[in-house]
Amino acid sequence: MKLTISPTPTTISSPAGPVKLRAFQIALPIQLSVLGILSREFFAILDTGLNHNFAIRAEHLQQWAGVSAKQLGMVSINGYPIPIAQADLVLEGATLAFPDGIAVYPANVPFAPRLPTLGLRALVRNRIRVLIDGADVTIG
Repeated sequence: MKLTISPTPTTISSPAGPVKLRAFQIALPIQLSVLGILSREFFAILDTGLNHNFAIRAEHLQQWAGVSAKQLGMVSINGYPIPIAQADLVLEGATLAFPDGIAVYPANVPFAPRLPTLGLRALVRNRIRVLIDGADVTIG
């Protein structure tokens, strides 16, 4: 997959309608896999600053992905309890395994990610190679 990186704001589609994408954000079409059942396809932002596998608001998990996932446990982030749920991610037909789950932010958390976010831990643990070409303004 080779995607163009937009230096200006744009929009992406979501099950809830168009969503604003900020300049230089990279949106990847993904699916979640919950106990082998694939979700609808939706976009997630690639964010190497996220040190977890994947973060999503509970409302996006339900409305965008159309799935529910079994809770594995809880973590405390900035003093808020955040559920960790059992799910893997499918990107271009390849499954990224998340044995330690995904973070599902409840509605009351003020710092929840605006959009679903794929983090650096997911790429490293699944041995994914990402090439960002600043000259060509693409990622592949």
